[in-house]
Amino acid sequence: MVVILPGCSTLLMLTCTGGLNPPNAIAAHFRCKGGLVPCLPGTRVKVLEEVFQWISCTECAWDEHRPIPSDSLSLGRCVESPCIFWLNGLAGSGKTTIAFTCAEHCQDKGILAANFFCSRDNADCSNIKLIFTTIAYQMGKFCAEFKAVLSDILRSDPEIVSYGVSSQLQKLIVEPLFTVRDKFPRSVVVIDALDECKDDNATSTILASLSQYIDKLFPLQFLITSRPIHKITRGFQDPHLSHATRPLILHQVDLDIIESDIQYYLEWHFDEIKDQYHIAAPWPSSADIETLTHMSSGLFIFAATAVRFIGMADPGDPMAQLEVLLQKNPVAGKSPQQHLDQLYSQVLKSTFPNISDQLAAKLHLILGTVALLQDPLPLDQLEDLIGYRIYHHLQLLQSIMTVPADVGVIQLIHPSFFDFIVDHNRCQEVQALQFRVNPQLQHTILAKKCLNLMTRLKKDICGIGDPTKFNHEVPGLSEKVSKNISCSLEYACRHWGLHLCNGFLSSDLWQLLRDFCLKYLVYWIEVCSLLGYLKGAVQMLVDVQRCLKVCAWFEALR
Repeated sequence: MVVILPGCSTLLMLTCTGGLNPPNAIAAHFRCKGGLVPCLPGTRVKVLEEVFQWISCTECAWDEHRPIPSDSLSLGRCVESPCIFWLNGLAGSGKTTIAFTCAEHCQDKGILAANFFCSRDNADCSNIKLIFTTIAYQMGKFCAEFKAVLSDILRSDPEIVSYGVSSQLQKLIVEPLFTVRDKFPRSVVVIDALDECKDDNATSTILASLSQYIDKLFPLQFLITSRPIHKITRGFQDPHLSHATRPLILHQVDLDIIESDIQYYLEWHFDEIKDQYHIAAPWPSSADIETLTHMSSGLFIFAATAVRFIGMADPGDPMAQLEVLLQKNPVAGKSPQQHLDQLYSQVLKSTFPNISDQLAAKLHLILGTVALLQDPLPLDQLEDLIGYRIYHHLQLLQSIMTVPADVGVIQLIHPSFFDFIVDHNRCQEVQALQFRVNPQLQHTILAKKCLNLMTRLKKDICGIGDPTKFNHEVPGLSEKVSKNISCSLEYACRHWGLHLCNGFLSSDLWQLLRDFCLKYLVYWIEVCSLLGYLKGAVQMLVDVQRCLKVCAWFEALR
C-alpha cells in the first residue's frame, strides 16, 4: 500500500511497513527499459572485460563466443581501483546496451545497489532532481539497515527531497551510508546516459555533486556512461573526480575490434531474418555483410537500424531492402555521424517514396510529436493527442521507432534519430528535408494539442464528491484516477507549459491559453493534486508567467 502524505510539496511515500521512501523514478530502472537487451554473447567482450575487471579487480579471461561466466565477479575491490568508471562514447556506439548488460549481471550477482537509466523522452528519467532520490530509494531496498536510517532522516525532515541535488546526495546517501558503513555491502551504482538529463548548468550538476563527496561514498562504485559533451567532460576534469575515475572511450577502441563485433552481430541477425522469411543460403553474401560492417563506421546503432530496416514485416522483402542500403557505399572522409545520417535519410526515402504533400504533413507531425514528447504514450493515447489514427504510418517507421502491436509506448529507438531529424545541418538530403522537424514550431503544435485536450477537464473529474478529503483518505483513488484521467489528458496536464514556453506564442495559441485560464485552470489544479503533481504545476505556472513577460517585452520593442 502506498499513500501520499498531505502537506508535503513532493511525492514522499509512506509504505505499509511504516518506513519513509524518497521519490523514485520507476521508469529509470533498467528492468523497465522494454526495448533494451544485453549485449549479444560474443560481442563487446573486451569492453565488458575491462568493466568487470574494474569491479572485481580480478583477472578475467573469457572466450569471445561464450556469455560472461557467472563467477567472474567478487564483492571486493582493490584499494587502488578508482571508484568511478566512465564509459564515454559517441551517439550510437552502444553505451546503453553495455550499461544494461553490466546492470543485469551485477543484479544477478547481488551487487547492484542502484541504477538510473536517463532518457530524454521521459520526464522522470531526464529529471536531475530524481537521480539521487531514486538511487537512495533503491539502496534502501538493497540494504535494510540503510533503509531504516533513511526513513528516520526523512521522517525528521520530509523536505529534504526538495533540496538541491548536492544536498540530496549528502542527506539521502552520504550521511546514512556513513551511519551503516560496516553493514552496507560493497556494490555498484549504474548511471546511464547522463548527457540525456535536462541540466542547464555549464558543468554537470550530478558530477559536481559527486566531486564534493566522492571520498565519502565508499563502499559504492559508480559506472557512468555518457556522450563526450562539454559539460560532462568538464565535470570529470575536476581534480576530485579525475583521480577517482577510470575512463574508457568507446570511439577510441581499435576499430578492428568493434567491426568484428558488428560483423558478428549482423551475421547473427541475418540468420534470424533468413529463418523468418525462409530465405536459403548463401544470402546475404559475405561481401554484403562486410560492406554493411564498413558502412557502420563503428556505430552499433547503424547496424541495429539496418537490421530492423531489412527485416521489416512491411514490405516483407528483406533481399530488396538490403539492396536499397547497399546502393549507398561508404564514402572516404565521412564521419561515423555522417554515415548514420545517410542511413536515416535512406530509410525515410525508401519507406515513403513519392508521397503526397498531405501524407508528408501527417508524417511530419507524427515524427515531430514522437521526437518531442516529454513522456512516451501508448498508441491509442498518442492518437488521442494528435487527433487522428496513425498506426499504419507508424508500422512503416519501425526501423527507427518502437511500435508495440498490443501494449507498450511509442518512442524513438535511439536518441541519435532525434538529433538528426531536428538539426538543419544534418538533415539536409533531399529525401529527408520534408521530414525535418522545427522544434519550436513542433512545441507550438503540441502546446495547442494539450490545451485543446484539457477542455475535457471538469469539476470533480474523478467523482470523489467531498473536496475536504485528503488524497490518502479517498478509497480506491488510484483506480478512480486511471479510470477518469486518460494518459493523454495526464500528459497534457503535466506538459502543456513546457511546450508553450518552447514554442511560438501565436495569436491562436494565446487565445487557447486565455480560454484555459478563464474556464479550466481550477479544474487543472485539482487534477494536478490528484496526480501528485502540485509542486510541478506551481513551477509550470511560474515558468509560463516568465515566458509571457519575455514575449510581452519583445512585443513592446517591435
